[in-house]
Amino acid sequence: MSKLTNRDIQRIIRQWVREKPVVEIARDFQITRQRVYQLITYFKDRGDYPEIKRSGRKSQPIDERTEELILETYRANNVGPTHLEKKIEEIYGIHIPHKRIYQVLLFHGLVEINMRNGSSGNMFGMNGLIPCRCGRVTGKSLRLTTPGNGLLHLSMIHLG
Repeated sequence: MSKLTNRDIQRIIRQWVREKPVVEIARDFQITRQRVYQLITYFKDRGDYPEIKRSGRKSQPIDERTEELILETYRANNVGPTHLEKKIEEIYGIHIPHKRIYQVLLFHGLVEINMRNGSSGNMFGMNGLIPCRCGRVTGKSLRLTTPGNGLLHLSMIHLG
């Protein structure tokens, strides 16, 4: 079973409209016939394509008071997000997650992009390679390097 995208759903409906058999559509997209029939029924009932909603938790907007508090504490202490999290909690008694602090500092250009922030653990492999599984570049990896001028350099490497 593969994950369907909104574009895949549109293609499935278009193929069904062109009278391609449901069995072939299901086989081509590696989904069950029941799922194809669900999409067709939705299309018949509502007249538009079903949309897949984004999964995950909705992001909360950062209020101005919190943002000012983070910036004020950063200017006074000039430490990173994790230490800033502890300082804010110690001084003001308010808990602001370090990832949120990082987002504010990044928005204001006070910290550099941290490739590890936002993921659990180290996203780089042994050689600093990130496996890439997207469309035609499957089996290749991205090498991320900074040449010294602060810019990020991406290069494609074929593995295997």
